[in-house]
Amino acid sequence: MRGLLFASVSHDLKSPLNSILGFAELVGQEPLTRAQRESLDLILKRGRELLALIETILDAARVEAGQLTLAPKPVDVASLVTESIRKARELAAEAGGEITVEIADDLPAVPVDVAYITRAVGTIVAHALRTAAADPTSHIVRVRATLPAEAGELICIDVEYGSRDVPPEELEALFARQVTSRGRGLTLGLSLARSVVELHGGTITIDGAPDRRAVCHTYLPLLAPGHRPRLSSIPRLA
Repeated sequence: MRGLLFASVSHDLKSPLNSILGFAELVGQEPLTRAQRESLDLILKRGRELLALIETILDAARVEAGQLTLAPKPVDVASLVTESIRKARELAAEAGGEITVEIADDLPAVPVDVAYITRAVGTIVAHALRTAAADPTSHIVRVRATLPAEAGELICIDVEYGSRDVPPEELEALFARQVTSRGRGLTLGLSLARSVVELHGGTITIDGAPDRRAVCHTYLPLLAPGHRPRLSSIPRLA
């Protein structure tokens, strides 16, 4: 019932918001003063953030109702990571920070719904950017894509960030299926990210320990639906 209510309200908000953004983009094509341009850019930025939050709420409601439909196709992992980072920059534009990327050689394509998985991984990277920005000792977020031998037929995308000690239970709570106002919808987005990955037959695990940076591991199966490996024992990689 709660999911249906969220979906109904979110859908009603989406149409007028799209109209506002459309008119704002039209205004942006006209000659403007610097102050007007800055104000319009802010309207567009915040409007797109709100639209992304509405999309997240709608998708969360679909997951809750068992109605989220995926359209997986083979995707190059490097392209997947690149697009995920682009989305992360949109979600956490104010955070800044540096992202380093390592893609293992000769990774096979992974069958995923590109729109949903890039948004899922992008949300994780955006959270990492915001966390790193608040940590004076490390502003670097490291993203790695590998094919760990221990994981079997699974691609692993690691997001490593921060340097302060964070209890594992606090990290795990970020992915809990609950709505919160903290982080402008990122916590809801993280919960949705886990759901989307699990619908692909994958999983997300989180490492956090004293004297170590936090690492979020996203595992995605290489095989198409119906031919996927069992996920009963996924290792946590250091």
